[in-house]
Amino acid sequence: MVRRVSRDDWARDKGWNGGWNGEEAGTSVSFIFSEVTDPGLGPRLHSHAYDEVHIVRGGRAWFQVGEEEFEAVEGDILVIPAGTPHKARSLGDLTEIISVSLSGRMVADWLE
Repeated sequence: MVRRVSRDDWARDKGWNGGWNGEEAGTSVSFIFSEVTDPGLGPRLHSHAYDEVHIVRGGRAWFQVGEEEFEAVEGDILVIPAGTPHKARSLGDLTEIISVSLSGRMVADWLE
C-alpha cells in the first residue's frame, strides 16, 4: 500500500522548504527541501551516521565535503558517505536543493 505524504506533512513557509522523516511511514529514507533566496545561507559544518544525497534542482551552491571545496550547479547530484563532514552555501539569488537522508530519522552531529 502506498503512503501519500501531502505538502502539509513536510512544508514550512512558502516554496520548497521543509523536511520529512521517513520513519513516519515506516521507511528508511528522509528528505529536506531547500529553496534559498539569499546568497550565503546554508547549513554549518556537520556530519551524519548515514549516507546523504543532495540533488541541486536549481541555481548554484558552494560545498565543502571533507577537505574538498567545489561549486555544484543545477542537475548535479552529490553522494556524501556516512561520517563525512560537510556544509553548503547558496550562490546567487535562488538555490534549490533536495537532500535525501538514507535514514528514517534525520540526525546531525553539528561540528561548528
